[in-house]
Amino acid sequence: ATGWHLWRSDGTSAGTAPIHSMGFDSARRRPGAIFVDDGTIYFAGWDETFAWEAWKSDGTPAGAARLTTTNGSANATPSSFTAGPGGVYFRMSNAEERQRLYVSGGTPETTKIVA
Repeated sequence: ATGWHLWRSDGTSAGTAPIHSMGFDSARRRPGAIFVDDGTIYFAGWDETFAWEAWKSDGTPAGAARLTTTNGSANATPSSFTAGPGGVYFRMSNAEERQRLYVSGGTPETTKIVA
């Protein structure tokens, strides 16, 4: 695999594989803000259409899914993931470029702005 990727591994070569590709550009496309809750990986992920968004994965490429679709801004990077009542909370800029608190129940439909 080439470019920036989020990887999973069981410690062996055969058990090491990419989960999500971030593309080829600059260092700004490295996966970030990685958080694990109850076997699910939450992370700041990049794609060419939406730029930075909140993602989750079960540890497989097929299990990676975008949780947010905000403004496609490179400044919207999700951060500070933490588990709490009702889901996983994180900070991210919204369409107006203001930092907001989000909560996710693990699907795009259950991901929303709290404050």
